[in-house]
Amino acid sequence: MAKQVTVLGLEGDMLRGVRLDLVGDGFARGIEEAWPLVEQEPPEAAAESADSPVEAEGDVVATGEVVVEDKPLARALRAAAKAFGTNEVVLSLPLSKYLVKTVRLPAEAREDVLGAAQLELDGISPFPDEVLTPGAEIVAETDSEVVAVMAALPDAASNEISEALAAAKVHVLRTDATALGWLRGLWPRLCEKQDAVRRLVLLNLDEGWDLVVLDEGAPSFLRGIGAVSGAAELGREVMLSLLSLEGGR
Repeated sequence: MAKQVTVLGLEGDMLRGVRLDLVGDGFARGIEEAWPLVEQEPPEAAAESADSPVEAEGDVVATGEVVVEDKPLARALRAAAKAFGTNEVVLSLPLSKYLVKTVRLPAEAREDVLGAAQLELDGISPFPDEVLTPGAEIVAETDSEVVAVMAALPDAASNEISEALAAAKVHVLRTDATALGWLRGLWPRLCEKQDAVRRLVLLNLDEGWDLVVLDEGAPSFLRGIGAVSGAAELGREVMLSLLSLEGGR
């Protein structure tokens, strides 16, 4: 097991990083940093722009396209690699980036959960021509069935990120969902009340709200709700999620 793990998370207009240090049988938070992902014009550039004379009609002004290496995400990734002293990271993304589904399978399907994940996610993918590479994790099991969380990162959600990673020469060891990381960290608090059969976990992340429904301690539904205008809209989205989980009941 690695003694240190560097996790970089895309959270709204920030790239957040944390180094996890192995302590005993678990990991403790070490160095934490954050970098903005918003393009900021240097003060001197803004001043030059204000002082420049207006171009006469018909003149051609050279604008030049910003190359990937100079875009905010690539710059932030380079800064993170330098700050943490490593180019190998775990990349954490919001649920809204993933295709994600929780599925109950017969116990005999335990040995081919990835095969089941491929079928399940292909069935809900809005990109029928794309070959998905799913991941799956069994989160609960009985003698008769297993409950698995399945996820895949579509190219449409990852192309820009992949370009920035390549430009910054940062290698991703694996991807994870930020919501699942929070679940792991908050688990003792979430399970304080032993008699709760169902728990609704709402995470107010920089990308908006993520919802996780826990049934008897296992995730049964995950959804990236995103930004909402207020409590009423958030409540409506939670209700629609529960109706979807219960098949409309």
